[in-house]
Amino acid sequence: MKIQQENVDQLNAVLNIDLAQEDYMANYEKALKDYGKKVALPGFRAGKVPAAIVKKRFGKQLLADEINKVINNSITAHIQENKLEVLGNPLPRNNESDGGDWDNPANFSFSYELGLAPQFEIKLSSKDKESFHIIKVDEEMINKQVSDIARRYGKLSTPEVSSDNDLLVVDLAELGENGEVLEDGIKGSTTVSLEFVKDKATKKSLIGKKIGDEVTVDVKNLVENEHDLVRMLNITNEQAKELNAKFSLIVKEVRTLTPAELDQDLFDKAFGPGTVSSDAEFRTKIAEQLQLNFVNDSNRLFKRDVTNRLLEKTALTLPDEFLKRWIMASNERPISDEQLQADYPNYANGLKWQLIENKLFQEGGLKIENADLMGEAKAIMADQFARYGIPMADEEMLTQSAQRLLGNREEMRYVYEQVAEKKLMSYIKENISVKDVEVSFDDFVKLANAEK
Repeated sequence: MKIQQENVDQLNAVLNIDLAQEDYMANYEKALKDYGKKVALPGFRAGKVPAAIVKKRFGKQLLADEINKVINNSITAHIQENKLEVLGNPLPRNNESDGGDWDNPANFSFSYELGLAPQFEIKLSSKDKESFHIIKVDEEMINKQVSDIARRYGKLSTPEVSSDNDLLVVDLAELGENGEVLEDGIKGSTTVSLEFVKDKATKKSLIGKKIGDEVTVDVKNLVENEHDLVRMLNITNEQAKELNAKFSLIVKEVRTLTPAELDQDLFDKAFGPGTVSSDAEFRTKIAEQLQLNFVNDSNRLFKRDVTNRLLEKTALTLPDEFLKRWIMASNERPISDEQLQADYPNYANGLKWQLIENKLFQEGGLKIENADLMGEAKAIMADQFARYGIPMADEEMLTQSAQRLLGNREEMRYVYEQVAEKKLMSYIKENISVKDVEVSFDDFVKLANAEK
């Protein structure tokens, strides 16, 4: 076998592959023999079909399969040996001279296009300046958080019917077009906190319900975003995008949460024994906690701003035409030229940022350990418990919940991305000049909504 790389330019290359008969014939003959042992055709017992018939009926497909294996392995080896940074996957080149005689296989020639990652350097320095916007905590925010904490450590009771701030334990089942439960549809049990149901019609339909009552709901109206929907129904992101939103909801249990009294017992539960001992200290501690919570929002805005700045500063060039062909060829669903042209700029910017991220990870020697993933998973679960008014879980429960989260491939990927982002942003902050700027919540929202 002979493989040669022809560089078209700095971003595009062609691999010319010449296969001799000895490169694939042994595996091809073995494939014919193995297939003959299991194939069944009318008039023959399984595994007793004559080899000539097997070759005549299935030989070309088996030959193509074996040659594809050889080609794929050789391309992969070439990329690894030459340390090529490729974008997308190699594309077969439309060339009339490619191929060979499939009826009398001997020598074959194939050509593949490669899209190469641009070579670039990115250096962070103190001359790079960026603002880190901090939300100023006011009394209204503190009052709301006091109420939330009192509810978090309140007592649960089980009334006969639901009211507007209750927690429902429900069974969900996907419905078909005629309103019947789909036998193979999505089913599951979950909890629904009516306090956090934003859709007024959906919330109204769930008030005044008792155990056993059934309601048809748009399941997307029960959660705040698609990520919560994925977690609630234990489905993939792709399933969530294509989901028929109509579900049967059957009430299994109604729980009412009575807020805790603002006393020392609550102070100790919220912040640890003896940490605070008065209403004033309690509110001060809450203000500090809110400031920490808002750091996530500040980090998101900072990431957007620094991403745009680094993209502009680095000015990467991609093999655009190759990538467009690759997107068209690899997309599971047909995509029109118009849609491709409209979506490509966002795709290209995302790919450019990924290249910058990878470069900074390498230069900073950044690594993601198992302990990082577990810590992030625990933080996610603790936040989820808090947002839905569930009393603070103990360490064992939190660990078990985090392990279940990491056991889901989609969730694991999300956690990994969150850890990677935090490590990268920390590295960037350490290597550029960052100025803290305090703003009101409303002004922060304006900055966050501003297009950049």
